[in-house]
Amino acid sequence: MPRARSRAAAAARARARARALTPLAEDGAGPPAAERAGVGAERRALLALAWPAVLSFLLTNSWRFIDHYWVRGLGLEAQAAVSACFFVSVMNYALHFLAAGGALPLVSQALGARREERAAELARHALVLAAGIGLVQTVLGPLLAPHIVEWLGMRGETAAQGVQFTRAMYAVSLSLALAPVIDFLFLARGDTRTPLVLQALAAALNWVLNPLLIFGAGEFEGFGVAGAAWATGIARAASVLLGLLLLARRTRGAWMPRRRVLLEPLEQLVRVALPNALSIAVYSAVYWGLQGLVLAELGDAVRAGLGVGFQVFEGLSYPCYVGISLAAAAQIGRAIGERDPALAWRIVRAGRQLAWIAGGFWTLVFLAAAPLVAPHFASDAAALRETLRYTSIVAFSQVCVAAEAVNERVLLGAGRTRAIFWIASAGNLLRLPLCWWVALPLGGGPAGMYWVLNATSALKALTYRWLVQRRRWLEPRE
Repeated sequence: MPRARSRAAAAARARARARALTPLAEDGAGPPAAERAGVGAERRALLALAWPAVLSFLLTNSWRFIDHYWVRGLGLEAQAAVSACFFVSVMNYALHFLAAGGALPLVSQALGARREERAAELARHALVLAAGIGLVQTVLGPLLAPHIVEWLGMRGETAAQGVQFTRAMYAVSLSLALAPVIDFLFLARGDTRTPLVLQALAAALNWVLNPLLIFGAGEFEGFGVAGAAWATGIARAASVLLGLLLLARRTRGAWMPRRRVLLEPLEQLVRVALPNALSIAVYSAVYWGLQGLVLAELGDAVRAGLGVGFQVFEGLSYPCYVGISLAAAAQIGRAIGERDPALAWRIVRAGRQLAWIAGGFWTLVFLAAAPLVAPHFASDAAALRETLRYTSIVAFSQVCVAAEAVNERVLLGAGRTRAIFWIASAGNLLRLPLCWWVALPLGGGPAGMYWVLNATSALKALTYRWLVQRRRWLEPRE
């Protein structure tokens, strides 16, 4: 009997894979008309779902360019400190993703399988996990701030500004940890408009609070560079409170945390999210290394210029790719929950097409608009020169970055996240020795470092595409 069950399970897997491959049987000669129509329908449906997600993630990332816009008035050292500390926030997000990254695929698959109670249980525990992570960061982060700034290679006045900003950033960790989980829970429900409203509220408050908390008003002197972090945290806290109220209302309280906390849902959330969270942590650690080993030698102007290019320009482009790819991931998760691999594959193709269009659009924007936009964010002429150098080079990697985002989140939506860690980590770890070697011993300077970033982005994009094309993630999990 066990052997018979094993053969039956193997046959079921083979049939499922055959169904998944059927729509692509004629790939060599082009897809049939019905398949093209199906992909077109999914592309339109995905676009309708993705555009609010894109706007939501643009607003989520708005703190990056809002900070740079207002902090530039404090001088080059403050802008260089904020630029370097961005990668501290990325490391923090890696921890936040332990809750959010598991919630999206697991809750969406549970809803697709009509398991409402399981979806509610996972949602409750994701919120508890995020709150716990945020509270630990709030306690420990300010104590570690001087050491973090030292690891990033900041010196003198730049280091002093960095300590102020980092301490304030950790003080508001609770709201920063809960925000992505709330967004992902709405995404798992197929709702991309509520996160858009929440992030619009946070962005508007952030814009108003930044100048007030940085420079002060009247007798209130402001907090200097730390005010930018306080503004972000307070604005995000307001959106988190509203998001929790809306989530409680729409689920009749079923998704709200309870006193009883179980280990099994927490373990499953972390198990699914851990590979992706580790890849984010490695990405951040590599940039910490670049800050300390390479940018510290190239100077504050390069550090500030890379910060403006990365946080302002890629702060606009990358949320577009994330919005498209996470909308696709949520739909793929539901399709897999419904055991419809053909639908899941059509969503993959539709998501890729939208990503290519978005990547091409932002390539043109980087090349044409950077000279007009960058002067509004760079603190001086040297920072402006380095910003334009960065955008003119990384423009040529935007299609690869968009394709990488979609194919990576195909695996996330399917809950097959282990490969994400290996691909992302290997590609990102290559950057550290290559950037150092090309920029310093070979004399390539900042431009050489940016071309290394382009090359490794292309390598990761091609690897993800190869893995997704194998379609093993479409097989039902035992």
